Amino acid sequence: MVIKGRGFYIALTYSKNSSPLNVTLEHQLRIVVSGRAIDVSNFTVIDDGTIQPRRFRIYAKLPNGYMNLTGKVISYWPAVWPRSRGTWWNSEGTVSWGRAFTEWSGEVVINGVKHSLRAVGVGEYTRYVPKPLATTTCSEACWVG
Repeated sequence: MVIKGRGFYIALTYSKNSSPLNVTLEHQLRIVVSGRAIDVSNFTVIDDGTIQPRRFRIYAKLPNGYMNLTGKVISYWPAVWPRSRGTWWNSEGTVSWGRAFTEWSGEVVINGVKHSLRAVGVGEYTRYVPKPLATTTCSEACWVG
């Protein structure tokens, strides 16, 4: 996911392991604000829990501060994320993939200085829920516009 606004940008990778394997996945965040780059791995990404999320929250503990952002999806690609059933660990689970374009707002506080942020971002998401959901058959219309 990348978030860009006036005077700052944020890049992050975040993976939640939904498989039964006990492995550590990618979890990094870099924020550049007022010309200062900060790299952390102590952050949390929360969404609304749906297979095609509409809202996100990002909380990060920074050296001498924190970041608290809220994101609202404004567009998707494809417009309807295709769904399929089954993973190697759960034949009934539902998986999906797509991109979300998001408006972000919130704040970053560093050394007691508050930076109010408004920005746009884009992220690519692979989603999984452990139960069957209706599948979406995708014609080419899913992948256009």
